[in-house]
Amino acid sequence: MRTTRKTTSTKKTRADEDEMENSDYGHESSVVIVFTISCSVHTCGVTVSTSSRETRYEWFLRIMGMWRGDMDPSRAKLYTLFSAAAHILIAYSTVGLTMELYLHRNDLLSKLETIAVSISHVILCLKLYVLDFRTGEVQTIVNAIKGNFFIHGDELSTENRLVIKKVLRHAKIITMSYFAVGATASVMYHLMSPIVTRMHDEAEQREHNATHETEVILPQKIWFPFDESQSPIYEIVYVYTALIGLQETFSLMMIQMFSMALMIYLSGQFELLGEELRSTSSNVALRLQAGGRAPLQSAGRLSMMEARSVIPITSDRLASMQNVEDFLSLLPSSETELDSTESEFSTSVVQKEMEQYLVECIKHHQKLLDVSEKLDTLWTTVFFVQFLTASLLICFLGFQAMTMPIDHNFMKMLGYLSTVVTQLGLFCAIGSNLMTQSEAVYNAVYDSEWYRQSAHYTFCTAMIMMRAQRPVQITAGWFGTLSLPLYASITVRIVK
Repeated sequence: MRTTRKTTSTKKTRADEDEMENSDYGHESSVVIVFTISCSVHTCGVTVSTSSRETRYEWFLRIMGMWRGDMDPSRAKLYTLFSAAAHILIAYSTVGLTMELYLHRNDLLSKLETIAVSISHVILCLKLYVLDFRTGEVQTIVNAIKGNFFIHGDELSTENRLVIKKVLRHAKIITMSYFAVGATASVMYHLMSPIVTRMHDEAEQREHNATHETEVILPQKIWFPFDESQSPIYEIVYVYTALIGLQETFSLMMIQMFSMALMIYLSGQFELLGEELRSTSSNVALRLQAGGRAPLQSAGRLSMMEARSVIPITSDRLASMQNVEDFLSLLPSSETELDSTESEFSTSVVQKEMEQYLVECIKHHQKLLDVSEKLDTLWTTVFFVQFLTASLLICFLGFQAMTMPIDHNFMKMLGYLSTVVTQLGLFCAIGSNLMTQSEAVYNAVYDSEWYRQSAHYTFCTAMIMMRAQRPVQITAGWFGTLSLPLYASITVRIVK
């Protein structure tokens, strides 16, 4: 009696876990929809439909006037005016910074701060060039990454959902951490520091009973074709320079976050592919049990979750299947609720399904490689200039921080410097992760015991293993591949 009660309790617990899993997936679908897909959840299975939906990063860019995307025609004209205004402000900053440096060309040492701001402005202009003049290429990459979370039709297994959820969480943590660092430094630089500096100068004048005029302090030192020291022009210019400084900084951060998210999601898709290849035998078993010989794209097939409910095969037994004989031994006998004539599959049918599954994975792998190549082609020049100018920026900011007293200006420079260093480190870390996940496809295929399958399956496996031996790389021009060793070499050389 005790044994029976324990078994019943265990079954109830497993049923509760399955129900919780389904409910968790309902919550997860609301997360996945942010970047990838739109989902609808049913009791017996999961029906997933891909759709073109704006991502949170595209929405951020749109707020800053940097990304039009697939906008409603009725709103496109109004947004075009808003985007043009944002670009005009950036264009004037280009003129103002250039003239400021030209007029003080004989005393550039006192303008190190302006030089640092100009370097960041150059990076922003380069990235805007990509978004404005290569919009079609960017949109193609975004659309491809949105759809590449699906490998075998519109089905997502439990493992797929866990991988996707982890990737989305990873992208959110990294991008929001970068945003927090950059936003804090920007507010300190453009809002707090000028006010504190002016208050400090006025306090020194009162202490020494000085009567000379206070130096004009602006959040960002740029050239104006008029005298900005007189009121109320000074107040207007102060607000303008503060707003344009924040607008440029946040625009640059949004583009950086957009680039980071693309690379993170791409690495997550390689991880998803590796999971599918590693569990080839169990997934093929579920496909055959669920609907016979038809592939997953057939209209009348059951879902993965329905297949598990039809034939109760545990995950441990599925994981142990590595070849056709193991699968055939797990097929239901004549004593089960399924008719034995419907559950008998010949070895050739299983082999054919295995080969079809592998071909689908190979095609998906090629899609990921194509997207990776396009992403590298799009950003390699921009990354080269960014790393080059960032190296100079670190040198300028570091020199200025070492030659000034420890006060509010020192904290301003320290915040600026930390943002630049964090930005380079994150890009290199994401690039290293992309290389690792693309290389892991090789190990995933090797772990599937491909040598026990047919000759055609073995040949296809050899092809994907040979290609997976070369990791996907996002390069920064002559600097090399974005990776942690590159970041270490840059920081060491700067310190030396």
